Amino acid sequence: MADIRIEYRADPARCPICGADYRQVIPELVKCVKCGFEEKSVFGIIKEYIDKNGVTTMSDVAKGCKLPIRKVDYYLRSGQLEIPENSEIFIKCRRCGIDIRYGKYCRECALILLKDITNSFEIKESEIGEVPRKMEGKMRFINKE
Repeated sequence: MADIRIEYRADPARCPICGADYRQVIPELVKCVKCGFEEKSVFGIIKEYIDKNGVTTMSDVAKGCKLPIRKVDYYLRSGQLEIPENSEIFIKCRRCGIDIRYGKYCRECALILLKDITNSFEIKESEIGEVPRKMEGKMRFINKE
C-alpha cells in the first residue's frame, strides 16, 4: 500500500500520480482504479483530526485539516458528522434557524416540508381518467347541454 496523503487537494476525485479516477474503498479511504495509489478521503482527513484532537468547532476542524469550511459543513449537513450534545456551538436549521446537531432541517421543519411536498402532489378526482373497457365508440362530452 502506498503512502496515505493527508493534505486536501482541489480535485480529490483524480489520482495525483496517473490522473485516473478514484474508487471509494471505505468512507475514509479512496484508491486509484489504475495504479492503486491510496489516500485519505476528505471525510478521512476530518475523522482523523477529530479522533486526534477531540471535540472542537467546525472552523477549528477546517483550519486544522486545511480544508474549506464548506467541506466540513457538507459532512455535518449530510449527517455523516454530528456535533456532540454538550457543545456550545451548533449549526442552524435552514428553515427556522433553530440549533441542530446535524442535517439540514430540524424534525419539526422536516415534517412541515414533507407535508407541503405531499400536498403539492394531490390529484383531483376530475384529473383521474377512466380506462376504456373496449376500444370502440365515439368521443363523449361530459355535461352536454
